[in-house]
Amino acid sequence: MKILIDFLAGMVALLAAAALSQIGIDLTRDAAPAEVKRLPECASPAAPTSSESPRC
Repeated sequence: MKILIDFLAGMVALLAAAALSQIGIDLTRDAAPAEVKRLPECASPAAPTSSESPRC
């Protein structure tokens, strides 16, 4: 009986993974963590500073 329940749970998981992959959701994770980039804060336009990023 336990084997039947495990088989059914595996089939449900397989079908769920197949359905999610059809809409573009990938269940596998990358080994490396996602890189977080912090942007410098821009000063107010009235008082520009020399350390201000040129993209501000």
